[in-house]
Amino acid sequence: MTRAEIRRPVAPVVLLVAGPGVADEVVETVATRATAESGVPAVVVDPAGDTLASALATASTRGSGIVLLDARWLAPATVYGDLVADPRDEPAVLADPDGTVVGVRLTTGAELPGSGTGGDLLAAAATVARGHGARELGPGSFPTAWTDGGLATALATVDAADERALRLRRASRSDDGFLSAFLVRPLSRQVTRQAVRLGLRPAQITAVSLALGIASAVAFAGGTTGWRVVGALLLFCSLVVDCVDGEVARYTRTFSPLGGWLDVASDRVKEYAVYAGLVVGADRVGQGHGWQAALAAMAVLVVRHFVDFGFAASPATRSSGSAVAGLSEATSARPGLIWAKRAVIMPVGERTVLLVVLAPLLGAKSVLWLLFALGVLAGVYTSAGRLGRSWSAGREQSLAAPGAQRLAAQCDASPVPEAALLVTSRLGWLAPAVARTLELVVVGGTALLVGGDAALAGAYALLAVAAFRDYDLAYRQRLTGVVRPRDGLTPIGWPVRSVGGALLVVWAASGPSWPPLVAAAVVGLLALGVNVRWWAARSSAHPTG
Repeated sequence: MTRAEIRRPVAPVVLLVAGPGVADEVVETVATRATAESGVPAVVVDPAGDTLASALATASTRGSGIVLLDARWLAPATVYGDLVADPRDEPAVLADPDGTVVGVRLTTGAELPGSGTGGDLLAAAATVARGHGARELGPGSFPTAWTDGGLATALATVDAADERALRLRRASRSDDGFLSAFLVRPLSRQVTRQAVRLGLRPAQITAVSLALGIASAVAFAGGTTGWRVVGALLLFCSLVVDCVDGEVARYTRTFSPLGGWLDVASDRVKEYAVYAGLVVGADRVGQGHGWQAALAAMAVLVVRHFVDFGFAASPATRSSGSAVAGLSEATSARPGLIWAKRAVIMPVGERTVLLVVLAPLLGAKSVLWLLFALGVLAGVYTSAGRLGRSWSAGREQSLAAPGAQRLAAQCDASPVPEAALLVTSRLGWLAPAVARTLELVVVGGTALLVGGDAALAGAYALLAVAAFRDYDLAYRQRLTGVVRPRDGLTPIGWPVRSVGGALLVVWAASGPSWPPLVAAAVVGLLALGVNVRWWAARSSAHPTG
């Protein structure tokens, strides 16, 4: 359990906007549901009277945020909780399925008008919130009702659904691939139900998933078909549990940047450990020389991910009005095509299921080369669309722009001057992926040139640790908003690592095999150490995450 998970900000003050004619029993019912999970007991305000201005002034002094709700609108407590109980202290807008704004969360009411009608007030509040990057919320599958036709009728509509079942289903991600959505998630939801009942924390569940993944890698290292079957079963269990931690976090609203980092970082550790376990197992049963396949599968995955990270970090190079963007939106509106698009990018669920099914049948080298080929296909597909979008945007940015600074940090290129990284161009978002490619080519290429499994295994270990380091920086940046997550390893960028890694690989080829393995272990421990210190310092400065 992490401090970031158990410490939450002070609950916001809930203001129910109720004009004349709204019955007291309606207001009381809405207030009870709105504050069921969190929130200071609601204050009823008249949008046309003095109570609004005084309530806003009182709420602002608490420093806990303000939630405005339409007192005529009724929903299950879970829907209100999305707005009121979410621990992320950031603006949000809740809208009815017809688009009517029914709730707004703000950090302060300073920019709101002092009076007005209920609808005008909520619309003005929504405009303010959206101007600060508000999250857009909706009831989803939960039933809602307006109380104008009577409270009893509204209650009958809203309470007809199984709120707990709907909340559990909604806790599953909606953007999963086909296999994850229809094979893994139905199983994970059953585990999530029990995990919530037992009060398990997301970080605890992540640790179980990581342990199962490492155990899977060890089983794959056994080499025989039987051990590969055991490894596949453990890996599938790890995948199911990996879905559970996120579902529990969403169900219980236990969000934190550190929790998110633990989840995504453990995915990379498990994946690279499984690749290595497969190759070690193949070597044990006389099917050696699989390190090339492991290096290729890891390399294409790393480069693909940093194409994604770089594109997301540089909004100045994207265009939402281009023909490419229009085509993407049009195809995403068709159910059959959206599932195909999600499948072709080979998300982690699909990659894992492929390993689970094919590793026992095909063996290590075949399944790893297949992952490489599918990864190349996915990379070509996603990169082509992004190249089209960024080229049509036609904009450059200065080196001081936040997007350029994020890209420079992702490059992890010290001691190379940032001006030499070309992150300000329209295609600057490719710079982090180019940096990863160069490091992979230098160290992996050296291992291929000198030859031998010792050199290739050493290169794999060094590059896996280097990839973890760079993923760590990118995840910290994305999850916390820190543009430049500096630490004690910042001066040791990929150029330094590449030279050192190449020398260690040559040493392993001509002498003992342990130098690159020991170096990888040392650097990995150092990376973990500086990471722990960084998160500890952040937790002290930002106790709510």
